[in-house]
Amino acid sequence: MTALDKFWHQKYIEITDGITRVDGNVAAIDFPDDSFDVVTCQEVLEHLPEEIFTRAIEELRRVCRGQLIITVPYREPEPIPKFHVRRFEDEDLARLFPHADFALLRRPRRPWILIEERPNEPVRRIAVTGGCRTHGSGWRVRWRSCSARSTRCAAAGPCGRSTGPAAGPGGSSGGSAN
Repeated sequence: MTALDKFWHQKYIEITDGITRVDGNVAAIDFPDDSFDVVTCQEVLEHLPEEIFTRAIEELRRVCRGQLIITVPYREPEPIPKFHVRRFEDEDLARLFPHADFALLRRPRRPWILIEERPNEPVRRIAVTGGCRTHGSGWRVRWRSCSARSTRCAAAGPCGRSTGPAAGPGGSSGGSAN
């Protein structure tokens, strides 16, 4: 296991068994293409300035040969904390990660989104914004499993939610975020 950080923080515990810590830059990762089976980037992207943000996502995908897992705050209330430089809304997630799976993580102060991509596999999932014909536009983004070009869900309603009373986040085909 390799851990990349901008620099060593004195407050962190050094864990050495099986973990190699490397100082580096997420926008210029010094590893060859497809170096890692799993790449995680947790609570980082919301701090990156515009000039390195897109390059950082490209670098994470470049070094990942299997599974890329990212977490970011979801629909943070404004004003955002001074140490965050961006918010992640439904449209941003759909544009930045069009072939990802998403899971809403309920946290004490604000929700976060877990993003999972498999960069070197064929497209398995797509993100669809807007409401569905059955349930209206109450849910801003619906994420669900489907074929590469499909616009229909595999579950009960067109958006994957039950056609009964409101199902809430985590509807029957992969979940939704409101």
